[in-house]
Amino acid sequence: MNVIREELSRGGRTVVSPKAKKFRSVQPLAALRAVWYASIVLIDKPLPAGADPLPEPYANLSLGLDIGSSYVKLVALSRRPDHWALRHVALSPLPEGSIVDGEVMDSGAVADSIEALFTQLGLEERRVISGISGRAVIVKPIRIPTADPDELAQSVSWVAEQYLPSLDDVNLDYHVISTGEDSTEVLLVAAKRERLEGHLMILRLAGLEALAIDVDSFALGNCFELAEPEAARGTAALVNVGASMTNVNVLAAGSPRFTRDISFGGYNYTEALARELSLSVADAERAKRDELPDVDADAVDAVVGETTLELVDEISRTLTHFAGTHPELVPDAVVLSGGSSVLPQIKSSFEDALAIPVRLLDPLARIDLGESGMDREDLATLAPHLAVGIGLAMRGEDPEFNR
Repeated sequence: MNVIREELSRGGRTVVSPKAKKFRSVQPLAALRAVWYASIVLIDKPLPAGADPLPEPYANLSLGLDIGSSYVKLVALSRRPDHWALRHVALSPLPEGSIVDGEVMDSGAVADSIEALFTQLGLEERRVISGISGRAVIVKPIRIPTADPDELAQSVSWVAEQYLPSLDDVNLDYHVISTGEDSTEVLLVAAKRERLEGHLMILRLAGLEALAIDVDSFALGNCFELAEPEAARGTAALVNVGASMTNVNVLAAGSPRFTRDISFGGYNYTEALARELSLSVADAERAKRDELPDVDADAVDAVVGETTLELVDEISRTLTHFAGTHPELVPDAVVLSGGSSVLPQIKSSFEDALAIPVRLLDPLARIDLGESGMDREDLATLAPHLAVGIGLAMRGEDPEFNR
């Protein structure tokens, strides 16, 4: 796949930059450090040789920008010799309907919300690492004949043609899961170019530059490896429940084995409460958060419980499908994250249905908070929202970016 020069609109005129963001062709990730086991760079822009270093205090600052359906979340981390430190964290709400089922309906509104975060924090650094999910990304495990490393990329490209309508419409990358004598298992990743370009447009409207566009499920895995390094050596099913999308990433020995994005999240609870209890959407949202005193609490619990069973059933089917193809990799636990993961009954419903331990991920467990001026109590409510943003920000350590 050829490198594509991206047209950048600046100052009312169009400039074609030879240094524009690069759409990477298929290539192995063996050169990346272990923490980047699945940080597949779909778009990257390494800094050019001789570029001016970042001014202090931004030299070690890495920005992860998680664009969800209800909030934009920004996480700023600094890399220290033996740990990560949190410098800033902020959320900005998105106007209702600006993103629906992962599809951007109002680019300007999303860009305005992003710009509000940077204004709020007074950040001068404008280079970010962001992520995509949902129908914009296809992630599929495939098997190909074992080949020499130099021939592997071409083999992946040939096999990808069997699963994708046109390679011209997507950007490809892959991650080698295991290599046998006769065959190699590979995780194929294809991102729709149209969606990538739309994502980049939003960042440009907000005055930002993308160092990389990653995959949300893989960023979630990076955060899990940081927060629970011992557990990451086993097999775990990571489930990130957002406003409209639930990301599933099954890891085994620190390697992604299966991912799926499910169009189900906090909005489903809000819609169910509004429908069943004849509430406005605003009141349904408050009832979901236990902030509507005049509503029947038992009725709310019943609706939340029924909706949770729908989500649990989707996850159960997903894990059953995975077990059918990988019976040797039974997850040791389900690890929940995301803003909707703390809703009542979710954890217990998962435990009852799956019969394996279920726990909530603490994305900040091994991150130093001292430089942020906040403590764990301050961040307790915010923490479940931050897993993807933290995983994205961790990409800033990648030596490709010459930070």
